[in-house]
Amino acid sequence: MLFCDQYHVPETLHEAFDLINTNQGSYKVLAGATDLLPWAREGRGGDVNFESVIDISKITDMSEWQLQGDRISLGANVTMQQLLEDPFL
Repeated sequence: MLFCDQYHVPETLHEAFDLINTNQGSYKVLAGATDLLPWAREGRGGDVNFESVIDISKITDMSEWQLQGDRISLGANVTMQQLLEDPFL
């Protein structure tokens, strides 16, 4: 099972970086939980406890993609579904 002592949901990048600086390495960043939840469900290593979890899913700046020359820059919160449904892509 997965546990955390503190669960933070910043709404801006500035808030997220403040939380990262405050927690000094004793945190886990969470976006979609695609790496944490399956790992915890399968019981790998027994119970897992994080001192602090920083959930970045509400940071709108990280939910955007941008075309930069011949490359696409994806925010950490851009989903595969968004990419599949975007008419530009």
